[in-house]
Amino acid sequence: MSFVGMFIEEPHHSNDMHYSKLLEKYRADKRQIFAEDHDPYPYFISGFAFFLARSFLRSGEIPPTYKRFIYHMLLSFRIRVCGSVSLPHGFRSTKKLTDLCDKLILLCHSADGFNRAAFCFR
Repeated sequence: MSFVGMFIEEPHHSNDMHYSKLLEKYRADKRQIFAEDHDPYPYFISGFAFFLARSFLRSGEIPPTYKRFIYHMLLSFRIRVCGSVSLPHGFRSTKKLTDLCDKLILLCHSADGFNRAAFCFR
């Protein structure tokens, strides 16, 4: 799941676990994903960024050898754009989280900007 890799900062789990196991692990552990009080914005951003990354893989703009590292690249994208800021605990809606997501969505709307920020292939 792109949210786990990009915002919880555990991309290695996103690659190596089946979705049902990820849900089981992160819902049981302090309700880190899909809690009722979470802001949906980071979920949307991570899903949209994942969609863009997959489309770059399909089009050949990103070499297929990088497919295994897609969640690592999404984390790298977030850190490159926003810095290594600490995220609001519990992903509740805050101005800090909204500002961070706004920066990310601006680059996601520009395919070239997203590719440069996330993957450095252009």
